[in-house]
Amino acid sequence: MGMRTGGMILAIVGGVQAVALTGCAARRPDLEGFSAERLRRLDSVFVQQVIARGATPGVVMLVARNGSVVKMSADGFLDARKTRPMRTDAIFRLASMSKPLVSVAAMTLVESGQIKLTDPIAKWIPEFKDMKVLVESTDSRGSVTRQTVPASRPITVQDLLRHTSGLCYPDYAPTAELQAAYTKADLDGLDAELSPDEFIHRLSQIPLAWQPGSRWQYGTSIDVLGILIERVTGQRLDRWLDAVMFKPLGMLHTGFQVRPEDLERVAEPPDSNPNRVPKWERRFADDPGMRYRSAGGGLVSTAEDYFRFLQMLLNGGELNHVRILSRKTVQLMISDHIPGLDGPTLFAGPGYGFGLGFAVRRQDGVSPVPGSAGDFNWSGRYGTTFTVDPREKIIAIYMSQNPGRNDLRFLFKDLVYAALTD
Repeated sequence: MGMRTGGMILAIVGGVQAVALTGCAARRPDLEGFSAERLRRLDSVFVQQVIARGATPGVVMLVARNGSVVKMSADGFLDARKTRPMRTDAIFRLASMSKPLVSVAAMTLVESGQIKLTDPIAKWIPEFKDMKVLVESTDSRGSVTRQTVPASRPITVQDLLRHTSGLCYPDYAPTAELQAAYTKADLDGLDAELSPDEFIHRLSQIPLAWQPGSRWQYGTSIDVLGILIERVTGQRLDRWLDAVMFKPLGMLHTGFQVRPEDLERVAEPPDSNPNRVPKWERRFADDPGMRYRSAGGGLVSTAEDYFRFLQMLLNGGELNHVRILSRKTVQLMISDHIPGLDGPTLFAGPGYGFGLGFAVRRQDGVSPVPGSAGDFNWSGRYGTTFTVDPREKIIAIYMSQNPGRNDLRFLFKDLVYAALTD
């Protein structure tokens, strides 16, 4: 028995919905080492414990192994009013899950010789040539003073990719002084009509939180990387991403805009969520001008599109005879680039370092959720997450719009690995 929904063929296999995505195989869960019964727990737990309690209106979940999708489901609703059932082709605000997409695309410029990881970003963005660092000192009486000192070395492309640039977000800046500076700069290009040049001008006036390369610090690094890409290529970021990655991989619903006919597929967060940022929930219209496009948080996508991207990485840079990166470049990206530094514990949990765009698991233990050494993941503030486990050949994607709920991301990962039997 089968049916068509959202442009995909669905087949009910062993009581679990298996999905034949265009160009991607689907198999019974047991043939890929998963328990169909245990995979059904994902739906029952999220329906009964998450959706029914109002944490999110609805979710889309996709699990694949060895390139075959063993589960794809849509539970709940697209909207908080429960007027539109969730659908497998729903469109989600990726927020920071935009970062891996742009990071991978940037590495195509490394492979073509247009940039090097060791290049100072001031080569293309001279506004960052002579940065200052805000340092704090305590005298013998315990009095704290802060002053700016010259950066000990330039910010490099690698610093942007691994978040060791010293750039922050307001919420994660280490001092009240820096928090105030970021807030005053009003860098939120998702709402403000900033140009890329104005974004860079405002950001470059704020001192760095740390010396470049000395600390992992979540922040605007990938937004700067997006503007660097525009200056290197001479193209608008959205058009360049379409040309080098989205269209070649068949990611037809990923970008900074949503077509008018697709607006009814956009998932919405619950009205009661205190972590919502209403200005991020604008309608997505094409903008032919020079508005700044947030490489770090402005993209939208579907579970199917993101699966294509992740399967390309798990395949070593290639999907359906389309090669985006070499196998060794992918290996470099999913290796830990911050050994000896504290990693993204707040976002990925303990036990993770960071590569070039991804949190990377350093060892089998330490983390409170299952996985394997070398698995990589990232999430978005608006409720999306993914995990790729190269050892087990697993991809798991969770799409929702429930801002700030890390616990649900970890719950999803727990249940996916609990369904693995072989």
